[in-house]
Amino acid sequence: MCYALANIEHTGIASYLKNVHFTGYGNMVISFDQDGFLENPDVVVLNYKEDGNSGYHLADLGPVVNLNTNLVSFWENGLLQTGTNVKSVCTVPCTDIQCKVKKQFASITGHIIIGGMFSVHDNSSTPDTCGDISFDGVKRLEAMMYAVDNINNDPNILPGITLGVIGMDSCNNDATVGRKIVELLGSADFSRGVGGKRTGELDETQYIMGVVGTTINELTGVMDGAVSAVMLPQISYNIPPALPTSMKRLPNTFSTGAPIHYQAKAMVDMAVALEWWYIQVIYSDTPIGHEGFVAIKIFAKEVGICIANSLVIKDGHSDNEMNVIINAIRSRTDAKGLLAVTSNTDSRQLVGKLSDNKLEKNFTLVVPQDFHEAFMGFPDVAAGTLMVVPYDPLIPDFQNYFKSLKPDSNRRNPWFREYWMKRFQCYLPGEYSTETTACEVNQELLASDGDADNIADIMDSVTAIARGIDELYGEKCPPKTEMCNALVMSTPDELLEKIRSVTFESAASMKTFEFDDNGDGVPLYNIYNSQLIGDTDVLNNVLVGSWSKDNLTFGYPEPVTLYGPGGVIIYPDQSMPTQCIGACSECKDSSGQCRGNIIRLRPGEQ
Repeated sequence: MCYALANIEHTGIASYLKNVHFTGYGNMVISFDQDGFLENPDVVVLNYKEDGNSGYHLADLGPVVNLNTNLVSFWENGLLQTGTNVKSVCTVPCTDIQCKVKKQFASITGHIIIGGMFSVHDNSSTPDTCGDISFDGVKRLEAMMYAVDNINNDPNILPGITLGVIGMDSCNNDATVGRKIVELLGSADFSRGVGGKRTGELDETQYIMGVVGTTINELTGVMDGAVSAVMLPQISYNIPPALPTSMKRLPNTFSTGAPIHYQAKAMVDMAVALEWWYIQVIYSDTPIGHEGFVAIKIFAKEVGICIANSLVIKDGHSDNEMNVIINAIRSRTDAKGLLAVTSNTDSRQLVGKLSDNKLEKNFTLVVPQDFHEAFMGFPDVAAGTLMVVPYDPLIPDFQNYFKSLKPDSNRRNPWFREYWMKRFQCYLPGEYSTETTACEVNQELLASDGDADNIADIMDSVTAIARGIDELYGEKCPPKTEMCNALVMSTPDELLEKIRSVTFESAASMKTFEFDDNGDGVPLYNIYNSQLIGDTDVLNNVLVGSWSKDNLTFGYPEPVTLYGPGGVIIYPDQSMPTQCIGACSECKDSSGQCRGNIIRLRPGEQ
């Protein structure tokens, strides 16, 4: 025996034991999984059966993995039956409320746990209950688990460590969010470092080191308070439809989405490209509306654009007040670019009023969101509109993954069977359902069933946390072969700094993921142009450009079509320049003097 063997650490011995593989007693193959459990245990089934002499004996039916249920004896109606598959299911349709009591979280076991909060169900008007299953919520939860699968299969990220998930259902309700996040954090001890130590379902030791979710709204604030108390990293996935800076999160919180000022910058950059040196701005009386206007005003001043009108749609405004706004817009017909940062309701009213007043083709709307719903029924106003929309492509690999899921095999998501029943309008044995048609064995999901907003954002959120932990792992546990105490006892600031600095290829192709100085994802926007198809009133939203980090691509891959009083303008071959030629009250030079009645000079001109 040598000195090196006698002084080997216990973790070293454990690693050798986990790698043994041999044939043991009774020809049983002995090997262990990464958690130290026996792989493929040779468990046999014994069945208490009648013999031919009115007696009973224990019959060996062989390994459980090859069990022939036709050999099993079951009790049914007072008789012991053999070769009969006795069913024990809720009477169809199953309306027993106890069948709704299920495991309350989705899970993947692992050494390090990332919590996830998703609206798997809609809100309910009844306290302490959830509404209907949300298709998008189920897909977003599955996107998180799919991302964790990818990380666990990547030998270059967290080698020797398995990443796990505890996925929770917010029911789109702030009280539920608060209760679930407190339950998760309360199950762990955060007193010794960033890793919250807890005991998993299999009595294994786990460490909670991050949380994903929810989208930026009132639910996020509920989570912030609890998560920030232990300085656990939290990444919110995207935003609906834009984030005001006034909702700035705490130091331990991040977002894969971006605040409204990025979209405002893209809108102003398009105005410059179109030679619009004279514009109007209309905005809703909301945090996003106000901050969008302020950002547009700042960026417009930097490049020499004059704002002819800045109009706010007050909360609870009257029809007459809306008419006053429309008249103000009409009074500045030379300012043909109308930049709008408005809520869905205000957008619909604005479009309707522009149409009622026959102001189509007098102004071109530029908006930081998809105006599809607002434009329904108003193709005259919609034509030519430019929309700045977050890049959110389909993820084919996730679509294929989601398509492959089955209700009997997807046991890690306790809500998937409920999703399946609603998707196919059928019932599954033992599940609470009001459906009367049984689900069929050959039913399959389509690739399109995996479509939902924010899939790439959720995957990027998981990857950002994992890569941040991996960077810290390399520093604390070299050479990154197995988990060590130094990793989980790191300070929260150490992990937060690593996450803040990550850069990687986004799940959304054509994009590098990174955070800006405020912890928001640096965005990539697609620019769409609503164009009329031929001589019809049918609109088609055409991709005409993109914007990222002050880099505008405009008029490509397709040219921009604008509709003015003089006819159709095709950019980049043509333009529709506008200049300040009246009393521009907001056009002042550096000395504060009004430059009314003077054509506004472009930047760099003398």
